[in-house]
Amino acid sequence: MPIPGLPTDAASLVGIAFFGLLLFSVVMLAAARIAEVRGATFGQACMATLMASTVTWVSVYATGALGGAGGAIAFLGGMALVVKLLCVVFRTTLGKALIILFVNVLVQIIAAGLIARMTGGVR
Repeated sequence: MPIPGLPTDAASLVGIAFFGLLLFSVVMLAAARIAEVRGATFGQACMATLMASTVTWVSVYATGALGGAGGAIAFLGGMALVVKLLCVVFRTTLGKALIILFVNVLVQIIAAGLIARMTGGVR
């Protein structure tokens, strides 16, 4: 059953996904600049955003059948893989990759709260 107010056709969903990629790539680039990563580009940020999202989804689905322990394994393993991925994509240190990850998680939590507030999910 479709959610009221959300588009259901494929073109709209692809457009929303593309907009989300661009938006969070800007956040990733800003996080890299906050962490003072030299030479960080928008292309690297797009690649890191796409790859981090893929790693997160794959780790959740791969460990989903394990129940509560699977969620913990997915969280810890996924975060470790994302940090390593950020080190490789931005050619940076572990500390700077952790700063990038922290800023991204913080912004996504704020964004989820704002969306929930705007759509009536939080009163």
